[in-house]
Amino acid sequence: MGRKPGLASGSFQRAFRPSRAKGMQAMPTRVGEFGRGGDPGKRPSRPRMCAMGVGALALAALLCAVLASHPAPAADFYVDGTSGSDGNDGLTWATAKATVQAALDAAGGAAGADTVSVAAGHYWEKITVPADVSLLGGFPPGGGARDPKANPTILGGDTWHRSFIDGPVVDFPPGSDGTLFEGFIVQGGSGRRSGTGAMRIVDAAPVIRGNLIQWNASEATGGILVLYTRPGAVARIEGNLFLWNSMEAVWIDAPDSMDLGTILKGNVIQGSGGGVGAGAVCFRGRGRIEDIVLDYNASGLDLNGSVDVFNALIYWTWAEYAVHLECSGGTYRLENVTIADGTKFAIHTEGSQPTNAEVVHSIIWGNDPGQIAWNCPVGSTLTVESTLVQGGFPGGTNILDQDPLFFPGPLGDYYVSETGAGQAATSPAVDAGSWTAASVGLDARTTRTDSVADTGAADLGYHYRSLPFLTILRGTVADNLTPYTSVAGLPFADAGVLGAPGLERLYYLVPEAENELGVRKDTRTGSVVLEFLPGRSWR
Repeated sequence: MGRKPGLASGSFQRAFRPSRAKGMQAMPTRVGEFGRGGDPGKRPSRPRMCAMGVGALALAALLCAVLASHPAPAADFYVDGTSGSDGNDGLTWATAKATVQAALDAAGGAAGADTVSVAAGHYWEKITVPADVSLLGGFPPGGGARDPKANPTILGGDTWHRSFIDGPVVDFPPGSDGTLFEGFIVQGGSGRRSGTGAMRIVDAAPVIRGNLIQWNASEATGGILVLYTRPGAVARIEGNLFLWNSMEAVWIDAPDSMDLGTILKGNVIQGSGGGVGAGAVCFRGRGRIEDIVLDYNASGLDLNGSVDVFNALIYWTWAEYAVHLECSGGTYRLENVTIADGTKFAIHTEGSQPTNAEVVHSIIWGNDPGQIAWNCPVGSTLTVESTLVQGGFPGGTNILDQDPLFFPGPLGDYYVSETGAGQAATSPAVDAGSWTAASVGLDARTTRTDSVADTGAADLGYHYRSLPFLTILRGTVADNLTPYTSVAGLPFADAGVLGAPGLERLYYLVPEAENELGVRKDTRTGSVVLEFLPGRSWR
């Protein structure tokens, strides 16, 4: 009895999260050797990658060609690697192009905002994206309703056979603004020459949304490099899933004078890293990170400048610090951040310039050897307020040193217990905030396993998105399950099924959930009980 992942609207996060199950054979999670990011037991001696800057990578990136002018009218173009031909005009599915770049070249000759629709398939190519194009993957061959989960559209190489493509697989050169890139799998890019495996954005402002970026490799950035040399429009990277990219998954570098706003929102990053100081996100500049989950990376957030982090979950960081703050004269704010179960300090600082940092409404627990290591020079300030910190924090305000009572729920392991959601006790993090959840936009999210939204005083720590209900599918054949009932949350007791005729073998699935679904028998009541289990066994 187990589960498989579903698909959130506009996002690959739930469709491609690794599957795990107990009570039946788990679906395997294959990890390419080159994409694992190194051996956690081996830590090469090298300077912090994020502190080094992009160096020669910036120069190489700036050599990108200026985009072509657009003399012709706007049009829609289609790509079908199965039946298309680059000799076609690409204006219908019946006359589709065979390669993505051929369609982009055609769109580059059309004025206004063009759309390039790409059918499922593996496109062994690297592309350069012009301005004012919506590039959409996830269509069935021959055309039809778009569904990125059912119609995987792959750009790049094949890591299983070590057939890498020289990265970046996707390039957004200067001026590539007004562009949407959505619904693709970007994989197998090697940054040995360019420094970037999957994607490069230089002085451009595309929206990168709802993609799976996996198994890319580089000595600097396996995932996405974002580089700005001057103020201008800013990219938005939203709702993507990053899996097993070596070195940094995301590297952002911009002048301090440029406000990047919320450049990262709603992304999940798993298994990135490979060297000391390399991991999930390197952010050099001024901006905001929001609604992010970092899971089992070599390091978490490496910040240098002035950065706000709001509603983040960082756990199982295995080689370096969950959050590193460079003392470089800027300001940092961590709000509603949960940092748990790491193998280094949760928050670490170093550097030579006076710096100000705030940690509010957060949970810092279970990190070894400690929670906060503050090393900024004289003249710096660290404010820790209304935060749950294991071991406490001298000088803080409203500090709680109590077990947060984490509890597994539908989307992860770091909900907090509450009697109203069916747990035996209520976490001290509940309603412990100094302001309301509504005042900071958390009243549509939840810390409860039953997805009841946070109201009144804000709960501490990361807030998951709310699921209005959970659908339980059931059947006697694993690949033929049908809707059985809907519930607000688990546990759920399927009463009277033990020993019932025709139900000797049962399979269950909760498609909205991402976490591990466990089952147990209650012989006293003749029930099968469904509940969520800590989802760490797949690692």
